[in-house]
Amino acid sequence: LGNLAQFDWLLFLDCDVQLIHSNFIQTYLNAIKLGKQSVYYGSCCYDKFPPQTHQLKLHWKYGKLRENPPISKRIAHPYQTFHTVNFITHRSILLKHPFDETLSVYGHEDSLWAKTLQEHAIEIVQIENEVLHLGLYSSRIFLRKTASAVKNLLLLEFHHKKLNTKLESTVKKIQSFLPSWLVFKLYKSIERKLVRNLLSNNPKMIYLDIYKLGLYLRFKNKLTRQF
Repeated sequence: LGNLAQFDWLLFLDCDVQLIHSNFIQTYLNAIKLGKQSVYYGSCCYDKFPPQTHQLKLHWKYGKLRENPPISKRIAHPYQTFHTVNFITHRSILLKHPFDETLSVYGHEDSLWAKTLQEHAIEIVQIENEVLHLGLYSSRIFLRKTASAVKNLLLLEFHHKKLNTKLESTVKKIQSFLPSWLVFKLYKSIERKLVRNLLSNNPKMIYLDIYKLGLYLRFKNKLTRQF
């Protein structure tokens, strides 16, 4: 689509978002008037009211508490907080640095692209121009997508494209004082309890963190045997 585009600026929006600001386009136009060939990220928000069905609570809670931090944190960490949900970029940037199409399943395509931009000193400008994220996955599907993202993270790491995510940093810290096999053994002893909570009406984000940690250790052990 970037190759087919006729004009210089490309706006990307996920198909399950809704515009909530009447000046949405104008805000982006004001940003690109600065003349810099950068990436401008508007971010997204989730409904302030929780979904009525508990099957959607995990995705909603994660979106509210983790996925979209306030503008101050986005400005402080522009590359780590970037997602492809809502941004505009100059066409030349996309053509010179296309998305890595070897990632054929869900997870970290945006993180990898943001890291590429950072390595080439291309600025991600964080602005206030949110869209409302409407699409929520059921908790079971969300956990499957979480597993897919962790697998992608490890595949990138094994192919020397480490993203230095918070999960990778946490694993490194834990491994500095505990062996991986012991951490994974402890994780397996509580895995069912974690999943039960994450599928419940009151999922805890700390349990999701531990779940991702356990998946990381499990998948890393399998990949180590393969390579």
